[in-house]
Amino acid sequence: MSIPGHHIESPYMGSSQRILITGSTGLIGASAVDHFVERGYVVAATDVVPPRVRAHEGCFTRCDLMDVAGLMKLFAKFQPNYLLHLGARTDTFERRSLDGYAANIQGVRNVIAAANACPGLRRLIMTSSRLVCRVGYMPRHDEDFCPPNFYAQSKVETERITKASEIRAEWVLTRPTAIWGPGFLVPSYRDFFEQIRKGRYLHLGNVEIQKTFGYVKNFAFQMERLLAAPVRAVHRKLFYVGDYEPVRLRQWADLIAREFGRPRIRTVPLGVLRVVARVGDVLKRVGWDAVPLTSYRLGNMLSDAVHPMPELEAITGPLPYGLEQATRETVAWLKENPLSKGPS
Repeated sequence: MSIPGHHIESPYMGSSQRILITGSTGLIGASAVDHFVERGYVVAATDVVPPRVRAHEGCFTRCDLMDVAGLMKLFAKFQPNYLLHLGARTDTFERRSLDGYAANIQGVRNVIAAANACPGLRRLIMTSSRLVCRVGYMPRHDEDFCPPNFYAQSKVETERITKASEIRAEWVLTRPTAIWGPGFLVPSYRDFFEQIRKGRYLHLGNVEIQKTFGYVKNFAFQMERLLAAPVRAVHRKLFYVGDYEPVRLRQWADLIAREFGRPRIRTVPLGVLRVVARVGDVLKRVGWDAVPLTSYRLGNMLSDAVHPMPELEAITGPLPYGLEQATRETVAWLKENPLSKGPS
């Protein structure tokens, strides 16, 4: 097994730092690979599908989280100092049981086993999800879960397994919020941008909705800072991760429309949307997974979801990208990578 690594002089932690990133083909993983390569880390990237970014091919090795022997071999060959575990099944389509999300449960056990076999591993970040609590529900403490579906329940298990395991390295749990930015695919928050781009997005009545989102490049920056933070600040702790200022959806949608050169967004009465959502509920029950609007989705859209993160901000400091710059970069990427063409 060949595990080549990219290498550039690091301004942060030294050129000898070696990081293994699982789930490296996804939105967050691909951005993390870029971030750590640019900062001089030696990077090994792994996923079950090949990288969508050609520049990542040189540091990529295919490995399934369910293949504990393959993981052991990968970890033993690369000998990482740091591990950023992003690999997971992330859709919410499974309706039968948790078995469909084995990668988020047994896969986590396998990753921990492989990590424990690496004596040089200093710190690992295990990725959960904000959806361990349904949108609109604010947990009272880290063990207060309210998962709305099997995917979310599998991430509850990710957290429980991590906390119960005898992990030899320092470890951190993260709950990413709604992460967006260049490289995202549909279904994802890309659909929000695409609907605005096509002039199909409508403001939801006159309500003002705030949510915590995270620009993908800020997320990668935060991951590096968590890996570099003092032990006492992060070890065995859990952090929500996203941009510190909540997004006002109405204002953000208008900003996106301006970047696309679209006219001012119109408003639709909430009563109309509720009727459309009920129709969507019926269509979903008969087997159409790609329903554009259901009562569940409308409820999420209308619910504030703000996660204050003062502890994380104290560790990571100011973020490199503000909302306007991040939106501008994302719109530019979308123009260069239309859905018919796909990312490159």
